[in-house]
Amino acid sequence: MPTRTSLSLPEDVKKRLQVLDGDGATEEDHVKEKLKLVQKFLHVDAHDQLTSLEESMKNSEITMVVY
Repeated sequence: MPTRTSLSLPEDVKKRLQVLDGDGATEEDHVKEKLKLVQKFLHVDAHDQLTSLEESMKNSEITMVVY
């Protein structure tokens, strides 16, 4: 079963998802494992975005204090 997603997943996650397709596990196991991989990626991605946003906000606040 091909992996279809509208997410821009990193290559390592894409490869791990492809490996799952050929491992002989049940469909339910595939879905559970794919869900874990995508959730982990989303957690890390959301954390990175929040950290970046916090930095931007700090820089903006520092700039406002200077004016």
